[in-house]
Amino acid sequence: MAERSKFHAAALCAVALGLGSGCSKDTPKAEQPATPTEPGAALTPKPEVEGPGQPSYSEESFELTLSPKGSYAVDQPAQAEVVLVARGAFKCNDQYPYKLKLDPSEGLQFPKQLITKDAVELQHKSAVMTVDFTPTRAGAATLSGLYSFSVCTDDKCLIEKRKLSLAIDVK
Repeated sequence: MAERSKFHAAALCAVALGLGSGCSKDTPKAEQPATPTEPGAALTPKPEVEGPGQPSYSEESFELTLSPKGSYAVDQPAQAEVVLVARGAFKCNDQYPYKLKLDPSEGLQFPKQLITKDAVELQHKSAVMTVDFTPTRAGAATLSGLYSFSVCTDDKCLIEKRKLSLAIDVK
């Protein structure tokens, strides 16, 4: 129940930030893009969460990677791994409901389309999620999905989403 309350507080805080209201340092909050201070100054680009995605991201507060585990063969159980590493003063938020929503993929069958926090090995500076699947045909396939996560410092929490995508070669 306490986890759910903190999550709801984080969601309300994110809405409040959008309305110009502040939150206490104990309440997780979403980081907002920088606003221009001079005419012609560019906004910080919002990370892409739609489209094809990529296998890794390296940002100031974290590194995120989707990588293969072993080789892949038709009708053989297989795995890939999502690894989040917090950088600098950031740590992995142990109160956040980490999840990976997998995209349908020709040639790959998933036991679950939504992988949740119970599949995450969470430590202070890292979160590792195993993605189970079975290739159903030989050749190229794409493993992709939207990964939701959070990293925090003592003063702020970033609530993030990144589109991950990995090319799979099935023998």
